[in-house]
Amino acid sequence: MFVIPARRSLESASTIRVTDSGAFLAHSPAMRRLNALTLTSVLLVSSAVFACETCRPAVEAGIFNEHFWGRLAITLLPFGVILAVVTPLHFLGRER
Repeated sequence: MFVIPARRSLESASTIRVTDSGAFLAHSPAMRRLNALTLTSVLLVSSAVFACETCRPAVEAGIFNEHFWGRLAITLLPFGVILAVVTPLHFLGRER
């Protein structure tokens, strides 16, 4: 593993560590807070998901019905449109 000094900011000094597999590990206070917040959120939300054993079959039946794939496509469509607009703009703005 070798260490690459990150760009220095006024708020925090951090380093980016590159592991043997090529993964980057950021060790900054902001990243540690984000990881702690993410872990706490996942633990709190996941316990609520499995809480209601009475309603769960009815909710699953309402979500995974015959309209599921159409609703999923409509939900994901804006991401495809944004990707189709941003990708050409990214490559047009690049220096050659």
